[in-house]
Amino acid sequence: MKSPIVQSEGGITLVGGGPVGRRDLALCLSRAPVPVAADGGADALLRLGVMPEAVIGDFDSLSNRARSEIPQARQHVLGEQATTDFDKALRSVTAPFVLALGFATGLPR
Repeated sequence: MKSPIVQSEGGITLVGGGPVGRRDLALCLSRAPVPVAADGGADALLRLGVMPEAVIGDFDSLSNRARSEIPQARQHVLGEQATTDFDKALRSVTAPFVLALGFATGLPR
């Protein structure tokens, strides 16, 4: 098994490319203080003033702006297309728990 990209003794807040509110993010980070982005979730974190510890995914939705602002050492491209960026990120971190934001764009009514 490969070493995890991010290890935390506390929780990890994992952010996807869907809608992320400032209050929700602040609440999650207060409980799980290590921010990790799944691909385009990095744009949401940067927009809210948070630098991700790592960006993990195939980078098909990460903006050029985010690529230039986030240090290269924090960018982890997993190019395979058999799984989602959410899956790629989850299997690449180790923590007692993960709080996820920005992965649902809407719920069925």
